[in-house]
Amino acid sequence: MAYINDLFDIIIKEMPYPWIKDWANNYNAFTNDIENFKERISSNPTIEISESTLYKDLTTFKDYASFITKLFYERSNGVSSRGQSVLSRINLEKLIKDNDFKELLKAIIMTPDSDNYKKLETLWLKVIGGNNPVLINRAFAACSSKTLTSTVDNGKFWAVIKFLKTDCDLVFPHNGSNWIEWNEMVAVWLDEQLKSELEIYTNDLERYNWRNIFFWMLFEYDPSTFEFKKQLVKYGAPGTGKTFTCKRDAKNHFLLWKSLNYNNYIGTIENHLTTVQFHPSFTYEDFLEGIRPVLVNGKTELKLVNGIFKTFCKNAAIWEIDLYNQIPELKESDFDTILVSDVVDKLKGERWDFLKKIKLPKSTFLQKVIPPYYFIIDEINRAELSRVLGELMYCLEYRGYKGKIKTQYASLVEKENSDCAFWFENNTNYFFIPNNVYILGTMNNIDRSVESFDFALRRRFQWIEVNPDYDLLINDNLPENLEPVVESLEKLNVKISNDTILGRDYRIGHSYFMKRPPFLDKLSLTDFKNHIWIQNIKPLLEEYLRGSGENTRMNDFEKTFKEN
Repeated sequence: MAYINDLFDIIIKEMPYPWIKDWANNYNAFTNDIENFKERISSNPTIEISESTLYKDLTTFKDYASFITKLFYERSNGVSSRGQSVLSRINLEKLIKDNDFKELLKAIIMTPDSDNYKKLETLWLKVIGGNNPVLINRAFAACSSKTLTSTVDNGKFWAVIKFLKTDCDLVFPHNGSNWIEWNEMVAVWLDEQLKSELEIYTNDLERYNWRNIFFWMLFEYDPSTFEFKKQLVKYGAPGTGKTFTCKRDAKNHFLLWKSLNYNNYIGTIENHLTTVQFHPSFTYEDFLEGIRPVLVNGKTELKLVNGIFKTFCKNAAIWEIDLYNQIPELKESDFDTILVSDVVDKLKGERWDFLKKIKLPKSTFLQKVIPPYYFIIDEINRAELSRVLGELMYCLEYRGYKGKIKTQYASLVEKENSDCAFWFENNTNYFFIPNNVYILGTMNNIDRSVESFDFALRRRFQWIEVNPDYDLLINDNLPENLEPVVESLEKLNVKISNDTILGRDYRIGHSYFMKRPPFLDKLSLTDFKNHIWIQNIKPLLEEYLRGSGENTRMNDFEKTFKEN
C-alpha cells in the first residue's frame, strides 16, 4: 500500500475528527441539490436561473437569492469556508441583481470549466470592483465536486500539492493555467491512487466529496509540516489556540508515524512530548545544564545538573547514538541521506527489530522511521533567548553528530557514565540535538516583555501564523440561535485590525468563546453577547488600551460586537 493510501486510512478513518462527518453530510446535501438543479436546467435549457420552479423541493437553498448567498456569502456553505475573504451585503446585492452575472452563473452550473472561470474573474472585477479568488473558487468547487477539490484558497491548495509532489510522487501530465486546471489534474490522480479506499462510498457524489475532504485534511494536518523545518513557531493573537494546535499536531504526527512504521511500539505520546513555558527569569541553566544545589546524604552539594531540554534530548538520542556506535562511519554522513535498506542488516538489538518487520520501499530514509520526539516551548519570546539557548543556536541549524558542540559546562563532565554525559568522545563530552527531535514554539505577537527574537534565530524556525478560527466556533456545538455571534466576533476583529492603536495582533481569539458553562448556551443571543462582552472581551480590550486615553474606542468596539 502506498503512502497516500495509508494517509487516507489514518486521517479519514482513524483520527478523532468528530466534525468531519457533519462536514460530509453538509457537503453531500449542498452538492446534491446543485446536481438536481443542473438536471432541471438541462431539461429546459432556455429557463432563467431565477425561475422559482427550479428550486422546488431543494433543501439547502430555496430561491435564486438564497442560492447566491450560499455560494458566495455564507461563512461555511457545506463545501468550504470563505476564510478571510468576505463579501459585503452591498456587493452581494449587486451580484443578485446583475443580469450578466445571472447568465454566466447558469453557464458555470452547466459547465464549470476553465473558460467560464476566466469569464467570472473578469465579470467579478467589473461588478464588484475587486478580486475575491477564494469566493470564486468556492462557487466552482460547489458546482463541480467531481473534478474540483474543496481547498479553495490558492496558497493552501499549493501547500498540499507541494506535499503530494514531494512525498507521494505526484506528477502532472502538463502545466495548468489556473486553479481549475490544476484541480482537474490532481482529482484524476487522487481517484486513481485512492480507488480501493473510495469504493466503500457507494454514491458517486459522496465518493468525490470524501476525496475532496481528504485533500483539505492534508492541509489541516500536513504530515510534512515537521519535515520541512524541524523547528517551528506558531504565532498570532492571544486565544487562537497556538499551544493546543502544537500539542494536537504532535499527537497526530506521532499517531501517523506509529501507524505507518511500528504499531507494536510500546511508547506513547506522553513519553515523547515535553512542554515548558518560557518566562523572563528562565535561563540557560534551566534549559540545558548548570550548577545546582543537590541534596546528597542529607547534605547540600553543588553539582552539574542537566536542564529540561538536555534531559529530553538524551531520551530521544538513544536511537541515533546506538546507530553511530554500531556503524561508526555513519557519523560523517548526512543523516537525512541514510536509507533503511543500507543499515537494516547491520543493526543489532531489540530496538531495531521493527525495521526487519515492516515493509518499506527501498528508498525510505531512516529518519522517517526512527521514533519522533516533540519539545513544545510555550511563550517562546518571553525569555531572553540568546542567553537561554547560548551555543545551541549552532545545533538548531546543524542536527546530529555533525552538529555536536562542547557546552559551557562540558569540562565538568568527568566520565562517560556520568548522569550529565551525552556523547563522550576523546575524553570530552559533546552535545547535539538529535535528528528525531521536533521543536515547536508558540508566541503571542503582543507580548513585548522581552524583545530578543533576533534575525539569526528567526531564520532557524519556520513561522506559521494562527488566526482566529471562526468556523471552529460553529463546529464547537454552538447553538443555532447563537451562531450570529461568530459574525459579530469577525466584525469586531476587522475593526480591531483597522484600529490605529491596536491592529491585527490584538484581535480576539476564538478560544475565549469555547469551553463555555452550560448555562450560556441557554441564553438569548443578546444576553449571550452581553455576558461574553463583560466577562471576556471588555477586560481584555481595556487592558490593551490602558494608558492610551482613548475611551471612546471601547464604545465603538462594544457597538460593533453587539449590533445585529
